[in-house]
Amino acid sequence: MKLIIFFGVMLLMGLSSCVQPVYYPNKIQVPMLSRQGEMYINASGDAGSAGGSGWNGAVAIAPLKSIYIEAGGNFVPAGRNFAPPVIGSSQPDYTTKFGYGSVGLFKYFTPNFGIDGEIGYGKGTTETYDAPGDYIYGEGTKGYDHSTVAYDRFHIQGGFNFRTNTQGDEKADPWRTAIFEGAITERISFLYTTNYTIDHFDSSRTYLSSTPKNYSNTFLETGFTFRGGVEHLMLELQFGFSTVLENQAIIPYDGLILSVGIVSRF
Repeated sequence: MKLIIFFGVMLLMGLSSCVQPVYYPNKIQVPMLSRQGEMYINASGDAGSAGGSGWNGAVAIAPLKSIYIEAGGNFVPAGRNFAPPVIGSSQPDYTTKFGYGSVGLFKYFTPNFGIDGEIGYGKGTTETYDAPGDYIYGEGTKGYDHSTVAYDRFHIQGGFNFRTNTQGDEKADPWRTAIFEGAITERISFLYTTNYTIDHFDSSRTYLSSTPKNYSNTFLETGFTFRGGVEHLMLELQFGFSTVLENQAIIPYDGLILSVGIVSRF
């Protein structure tokens, strides 16, 4: 019960983050590879606490025993009304793109339990329009901000993996034998911006000023993954949260990780 309460509090902390995120955490990929030459493919859709939804994808392969390489990313398309807002009639909106590569290690101690971990690097871009009327410039002039951001991210992650199948045999038929998998994964992501430009506009969309900035933050991201199906085609659900490790979240972020998709291993 204490553990449930702890995770609930952490999730609420994540949900309290800014509603126009600059950093939208991608799904935490869990390849769960177990042998040399095996390949993992994932495609999923996700939703964040800020109301946006996007797409994730990744491919991983084990070219050597206990070592895998992975590439992937996520894309959150702009909303239907992504444009300079009009005071009193528009909502905040954002769009983001991110891609990464990583190298990992894996080890299964039994057919049903193993661990893995990886380090990786990626680059992303985000564009946001803040809610109109939230900002006051000059002598009581209402306005909004338009941000364009480019960032780099380094991450390190590790997790515990669990699996079972209806035959109790690790050599089960990959097209017919039902299997179930679960994972608990922690990822630490260090994010720093290479460009962070905030353009200020008044309510008539007149440009007022521009503020270039550079920021960095470190995030702890936790994912709980559940899968069911056959080895070559599984349905997957992942939920989790992202929370900043410093005293202050300088970079606005989305605190919720929620993903539904399909996984295939060959």
